[in-house]
Amino acid sequence: MNVRIQPQRSTRNILPARYAGDQPRPRPAAAPLAVSDQSEAPSWETQP
Repeated sequence: MNVRIQPQRSTRNILPARYAGDQPRPRPAAAPLAVSDQSEAPSWETQP
């Protein structure tokens, strides 16, 4: 009984958590990171 509930809950939580967390997390994290790097890169070259 316990074994059946554990794998079902684990699979259900892992599947949606991985898909929902992997897609929205890397997308917003990559966007601000890339924007920050690009904004800082030209600023450095323009200042000095």
